[in-house]
Amino acid sequence: MGPADGLRFSGMRIRNTCADGIDFSDGTRNSRVFDSIFRTTGDDSLAVWANPCLQSRCPDPPGIGRGAGCKRIARLCRSLGW
Repeated sequence: MGPADGLRFSGMRIRNTCADGIDFSDGTRNSRVFDSIFRTTGDDSLAVWANPCLQSRCPDPPGIGRGAGCKRIARLCRSLGW
């Protein structure tokens, strides 16, 4: 099974987990999270990993690690993290 491609998360309420709310691990691409709320989600509400080996047509935004392109995160609320 390869990395995820094209995931869309919207209007989510993720609460009271012992680990990450959402984790875009190595190789995840073309994925989005928006209009969502994270509360008491361990150490990371949303984890995004860059993958330097990823072959992508998407440019990396300025100031973002290589391989992190094509991931969009917007309008999130996080509270009560560790």
